[in-house]
Amino acid sequence: MGRTTPIRIVIAYDNYADGIRAWELSERLASRFREDFGVDRDLWKFDLLRDPNPQVRLASLVAVSHADLVVIAAGGFENLPLEVQAWIESWPRRKVGAWAALVASVGPDAQAPFRVCLCPLICGSGLKTLAWSSSAMLGTSQGLSNSF
Repeated sequence: MGRTTPIRIVIAYDNYADGIRAWELSERLASRFREDFGVDRDLWKFDLLRDPNPQVRLASLVAVSHADLVVIAAGGFENLPLEVQAWIESWPRRKVGAWAALVASVGPDAQAPFRVCLCPLICGSGLKTLAWSSSAMLGTSQGLSNSF
């Protein structure tokens, strides 16, 4: 029997341009699946992830725990903010056999520290890791790769 629930995508983004880039990526992915099942998106601006309110943190963690795909979108010029790194480190561990992926959506001039800082944060999370360059086309070998 096929999937009956929508694909859940969580997008965490730094600024408007990063959010648009991640939304467009999720839209291209959604267009491939839309005929078979729906796509739900949950957007989290980095500023919201810095909020000390425990209810906000819990809501973001619940969203990630139910996500099939998590997109972290930032310019990639520097490391992620410490609060966002802490948020990623606090993600609940995936159940054995549960499949989900993490996509790093970075700007076309991204520097290595962005990718490097994600690697240790998601180790042990149970997520499959993919990298995405905004200048590449989705689905090509340059666009989506297992580079972590």
